[in-house]
Amino acid sequence: MHWENRDPQALRRGCTIVVALVALVGGIATGETPESASPKADHDKASAEEVVPLSQQEVDDMLNIRDSPEGTAREDRGSSGGLPRVLLIGDSISGDYVGPVQKILKGKAVVIRGENGGPSTAGQEALDKLLADGPWDIIHFNWGLHDMTWQFRMPAADRGIDRYAARLEQLVQRLEKTGAKLIWATTTPWCPETYDYVKQRFNRELRFTAEDERQWREAALAVMKRHDVEVNDLHALLLPNLRDYLRRPDDIHFNAKGSETMARQIATLIEECLQPASSP
Repeated sequence: MHWENRDPQALRRGCTIVVALVALVGGIATGETPESASPKADHDKASAEEVVPLSQQEVDDMLNIRDSPEGTAREDRGSSGGLPRVLLIGDSISGDYVGPVQKILKGKAVVIRGENGGPSTAGQEALDKLLADGPWDIIHFNWGLHDMTWQFRMPAADRGIDRYAARLEQLVQRLEKTGAKLIWATTTPWCPETYDYVKQRFNRELRFTAEDERQWREAALAVMKRHDVEVNDLHALLLPNLRDYLRRPDDIHFNAKGSETMARQIATLIEECLQPASSP
């Protein structure tokens, strides 16, 4: 089946119907009806066997037809015209700042962002695909928010900070083989209130304290230090004025001001890395 020849709206409707039918059949097989289902409130107690139906956004992501700045990024694939080539790897946060980064670096570098990087588990599976349009001069990358957010949907063996750090170690080793200059973007701050999407979608009160965030962040930074990877501290950049940058205090995503603030720092660091090394 050739997805590119299909109408995106029709694809969305078709996939949503299929997902709904699968969820319904699964409920009948287990004797559970939509009315009797009651999601656990504590994400730490979720069963490793728990299966949650895909959301509409996840269906869209699978089909790669979600409306976002990713479309702008894909237009730049192809000839670089002799300009340095920069790859941005990240989740939906990077989907919002890729456009401003491209505008700032227009004529200086070709900036490309692939598909949503998701959690580090997905990164392990999709990294070769993300790197396929190389060679790359600079790779600016992050995995983190998805790993934190979706712990309750991961198999038990994949959960926890230690497993996250182990996956980052493998991912960095693979990225080093590209020969590109590597820049790690620290994971952006968690929203100050309960994340509304998870609350509405899964009936879970999901929050992370400053100490929780610090532990995840430091685990990643330890990996980057071992490999001498440059660090772009987006967390420190955003935290002092976080409420001004977030779309809402119960959302982990950023408004235009927040995305542009990140883009300026990212573009500045990329430009610095592209400068020829000065003679001793």
